[in-house]
Amino acid sequence: MALRTGWRFQPSDDELLDSFLKKKILGQPLSYHMIVEADVYGDDPKNLTARYNMANRDREWYFFTSTTRKHPGASDSSRASRRAGAGRWKATQGIKTVLDSDHNVLGSKQCFCYMERCPSGGDTKSIWLMEEYSIHGLRRKAGVCNKRLE
Repeated sequence: MALRTGWRFQPSDDELLDSFLKKKILGQPLSYHMIVEADVYGDDPKNLTARYNMANRDREWYFFTSTTRKHPGASDSSRASRRAGAGRWKATQGIKTVLDSDHNVLGSKQCFCYMERCPSGGDTKSIWLMEEYSIHGLRRKAGVCNKRLE
């Protein structure tokens, strides 16, 4: 759905969780289809964003994605794999709780920076940033990612 003239898609953290991610997980219809499904961890952000011309004026893209476990068969498999393309997403801040206006917990948010693999074997910080939102306790595991070019 195209945006109406003069309207910008700039949802707050609580709107992303309550109006979009929660509805998506529960299979409820979304008012606006401004967030596309994509495998955020399947490719590097430059290639991913080139496939989707969804950026707003602030050069932000919004995606629904699922995470995979770092060690799927392990009993303590709670860590998500952050590999993407030839690099990885590195957490830059701890997990923050997102509350609604009544101070009820809606979910969480974590910030990441894309680290590109160097030929020498190390990692270099790129210009790509991502905010990952999660809702815990719902049946289908999914996340909405907001990638931003710094």
